[in-house]
Amino acid sequence: MSLALFGDESHHRYVRLCTAIEVIEHPAYYDTRKEEFVVRDQRVNTSDYATVLVHALQDGKESELVHLYAVSAALNVVIQSYVPPASSVGLLDSPYTCVILGRGVAARVPQVSVMWSSTRPLKSKCDVLNINHVVMLALRPELTTTGVVALDDDDDQPLQEDDRTCDYDEINADNGE
Repeated sequence: MSLALFGDESHHRYVRLCTAIEVIEHPAYYDTRKEEFVVRDQRVNTSDYATVLVHALQDGKESELVHLYAVSAALNVVIQSYVPPASSVGLLDSPYTCVILGRGVAARVPQVSVMWSSTRPLKSKCDVLNINHVVMLALRPELTTTGVVALDDDDDQPLQEDDRTCDYDEINADNGE
């Protein structure tokens, strides 16, 4: 996320810290046992609250969809999340391909797009892909003259399909759906 938001990986601990603070200050949004839990799709497996928090705090730990919601809320950024179709075999669509609006974030065109991947290769054809890492998918947002991303750009335009968002109708047509 640091690369997508700031143009390099040097801010990864800052992103993790902000994410962890968000999870600590608003636990009900990140705890699967609470009514306010942010990930509504039942197809998404989410760790318990303590694991979500530990993974937010520790370098090298895997990411979950719930972490992107915390990043979105903590940094007031709209995120386009995407998973390649091969990873969602058997599903018409993937719950990981979505626009992420964290707690309190206004709907607008996503500032960054990320794609889910795995930090470990498949060991065999029967191995299950463990989607646990995101990589920057689209062009970085414009940097300010100081080299820092302007996260709160006052662009509260409603979401619309353009060259920075996914045209799901076109993708479905290409896939024969």
